[in-house]
Amino acid sequence: GKYNYPTNAGSGVNVYVVDTGIDIKNVEFEGRASFGGSFCSGCSSTDDHGHGTNVAGIVGGKKYGVAKKTKLIAIKVLDHNGQGSSITVVAGLSYVILQHMKSSNKNTVINLSFGGAFSQAINQMVSFCSNVGIHVVVSAGDGSGDACKMSPASAPQAITVGATEKSTDDITSFTNTGSCVQIFAPGKDIIAAGAHLSNSLSMASGTSQACPHVAGTVALIINKKGNMSPSSMINELITLST
Repeated sequence: GKYNYPTNAGSGVNVYVVDTGIDIKNVEFEGRASFGGSFCSGCSSTDDHGHGTNVAGIVGGKKYGVAKKTKLIAIKVLDHNGQGSSITVVAGLSYVILQHMKSSNKNTVINLSFGGAFSQAINQMVSFCSNVGIHVVVSAGDGSGDACKMSPASAPQAITVGATEKSTDDITSFTNTGSCVQIFAPGKDIIAAGAHLSNSLSMASGTSQACPHVAGTVALIINKKGNMSPSSMINELITLST
């Protein structure tokens, strides 16, 4: 079906995609994507995996994105295998906080489409981000288990997103659930920008794909209603969702 979307969708909002990087030359990004920094040892300054580009395309690609005018900044904390550690994640998030504090534009959203074992360090960094007014949207994880056992999904101040099926609103068989999951979004067979070729697309499934739907929605809300506290944003999202 056809969707109407505001032409200034997400304009004036900076979305940091903390992931494997972004292939910023992909035509889906229209020059709105930039490379912020690499925080894993020996990592290149591009997306040599593809995960981050797909995620960024869901946030803000021109055809397949939710917030089609948002700025997308790549923070590379995962390597070409999609692997990282709490150290790379903490370093990447520290950098985003620094950029947020220095910038006159405080419309900042972070997308974290990854997960690992419970980590106090990662959860603490999410709190630091939230406490300075950054909206942190994270994936619930794909283990069909309790999101509260994962980080950053268990971070108390994160917006934690589970995945629903494509054609129904049923939750997917793979999504984590539990009291730490606030909201669900589409996470099955999602098409968005691909890495490697400037016009390539990729299809993926996971809470990694659900998460940027919500990050893009946060950018839309900021653009439409003005910025608000991260806790108000969670309430806004829950009010908007069915």
